[in-house]
Amino acid sequence: MKRAVLGALMCSLGACAAPGITLLSQNRIGLERIGSSTARIGYVFATENNTGIRLRGSVRRSPPLRGPIPGHIDLNVISPDGAPVEQKVVDYRIRNLHSREAHFSTVITTYLPPGTILRLRHHAGPHG
Repeated sequence: MKRAVLGALMCSLGACAAPGITLLSQNRIGLERIGSSTARIGYVFATENNTGIRLRGSVRRSPPLRGPIPGHIDLNVISPDGAPVEQKVVDYRIRNLHSREAHFSTVITTYLPPGTILRLRHHAGPHG
């Protein structure tokens, strides 16, 4: 009985914590992660809501050391026919100097038809 109640509570909390439709898990859009020699892109979530598509995720140092992670992420949105739809530079923030990962978040306002690819590439240098 306790397990059933705990399970129901966990499910309801999980539903509240992740509102919106998760596009990556439904395979509506694809994802390409391209790391650099200093960092790799970790988890990525894409959820659809009334303002567009919220893309959030993490960047981890490579090798996994603590401290700042130099660079930024280049986001390229590619249509199903291979044409570029949107490009933007996404900055990330490390929570504290002892962390091994940084977090990013951005909103894509362009309509993404099924089959669209999100290409995330880490660049170790400044914005070009």
